[in-house]
Amino acid sequence: MIAATDFSRYVSLRPAGRRPAQPEPDVDALSRQWRVIYALCRPEELREEEARLTREREILRETTPEDREARRLNRIRRAVLRDRMAELAEG
Repeated sequence: MIAATDFSRYVSLRPAGRRPAQPEPDVDALSRQWRVIYALCRPEELREEEARLTREREILRETTPEDREARRLNRIRRAVLRDRMAELAEG
């Protein structure tokens, strides 16, 4: 599936404590990137991706507050995916 990625690179396995400062990714750029990827997916792939992102979100709920970046990226991707699925539903 085109949209499948390994989200583990976004999840920190470090012990709690200070994390080095990282630049915030541009939300618009990330949204555009995922819009292009999801535009290339078939409806069944989008449903699989939705299920995967939901499972990922459940896992991320159990992570530390310092892993907010992974949660933020998941939220952005879920929003773009919902928009794409709504477009397909409208026909």
